[in-house]
Amino acid sequence: MTIITTIFFIEESWPKSKREKTEKEVKIKIHIFRNRDALYLLGQFAFHSLSFIMYVSTLAIFLGIVLGLDTIGVSIMLTISGISRAIVRFSVFNLTIKRLGEKKMTILGLSILVVTFFLIGIFGTFYKVIWIFVLLMVFASYGVSCSRGILISRVTQSVSPREIGKINGYTTTLDSIAQIVGPILGTFLLQGFPTATYIFGAVMAIFALGAFLMDFRETIPFLEKSKLKETVSFVPE
Repeated sequence: MTIITTIFFIEESWPKSKREKTEKEVKIKIHIFRNRDALYLLGQFAFHSLSFIMYVSTLAIFLGIVLGLDTIGVSIMLTISGISRAIVRFSVFNLTIKRLGEKKMTILGLSILVVTFFLIGIFGTFYKVIWIFVLLMVFASYGVSCSRGILISRVTQSVSPREIGKINGYTTTLDSIAQIVGPILGTFLLQGFPTATYIFGAVMAIFALGAFLMDFRETIPFLEKSKLKETVSFVPE
């Protein structure tokens, strides 16, 4: 008995040659230094980090110089700031992201930081009331909770999985630079202009404004870019 086996070959609609070409093109586009979205998001994070670190690192100095609080008073205010961040992060944060989504939530958080930093400078100059600064610290905590984590997540999502470690290193470097520049610049402004803290607030607000305005440009995550590239390149013959 002879068994004749017939094998039918169906031509592959997306052959290996096309796949390799697509993968090569995607690799070129997602390289960090050629990835415009990644560089843009790193720039946005740099503005945000500089304003945030400048605020956090000089908060104790601000409370001492501007409000005239002693060591115990400063410690209490810093404790309030830390507790408010924890409460906001584990309560209001989840509610906000469910209601608004990441995009609108980030815009809300960055706008809150712009206004709050500006008001800190204004009230520090003209209206030094402790309970007002407690409220401003709570609002600042809310703004940071709504924006910082999402900004870092966007930066990570802008590159391929192989480059996540590298770009996380860049965000850490930017944070380190902010931790050098922020305290020096903030302390210089507070000690140089102790009766005009609106200058200190304005500088923080300007950095925060840069991050806020940059949030209105649309960026595409790496995975969406890859899917889009595959869709465009997949043309059955």
